[in-house]
Amino acid sequence: MSKGMNKARSTTEHLIFLILYRHDGRKGLSRAGISVKDIQAELALETGRERSIRHIRKLLLMLERKGAIE
Repeated sequence: MSKGMNKARSTTEHLIFLILYRHDGRKGLSRAGISVKDIQAELALETGRERSIRHIRKLLLMLERKGAIE
């Protein structure tokens, strides 16, 4: 796959950020109100494949370090 095509696809990190954003809008709660299992289930619906909980937690830590989430 060429590098140009890779930029068009959403990464798992972007999808997690969007899931958290949607969750905040739906329930008006803090991000702590959604479990990693819920994120895993929504990612499976979005991408068609299941990500490991360890991978999701790692990406959440990366997003927090970047300042994208609290």
